[in-house]
Amino acid sequence: MTGRIVRIDRVTTALIALGSNIEDRRVHIARAVAMLREIRSTRVVALADAIETEPVNCPPGSSAFLNTAATAQTELTAIELFEELERIERSLSRVRTK
Repeated sequence: MTGRIVRIDRVTTALIALGSNIEDRRVHIARAVAMLREIRSTRVVALADAIETEPVNCPPGSSAFLNTAATAQTELTAIELFEELERIERSLSRVRTK
């Protein structure tokens, strides 16, 4: 028997929700999408139309949200992708309250 290395590519489809209710919402989402496109071994293949939604469980006087979703194909593990998404959130100054 001869030894050989066989690489099996594993591509996973990920659905990623994006939303903003601060600053210029469209610009904020566009920055996030641009950063998604820079994640290694990941390709954004679709982006849903954005919709405006009312804030839920937010402080009184919160602005309406602009929401969309991206479909991406990635070779990253779930944890690796999650870490990349958290990095994007931090770089865009997302503040988690819960």
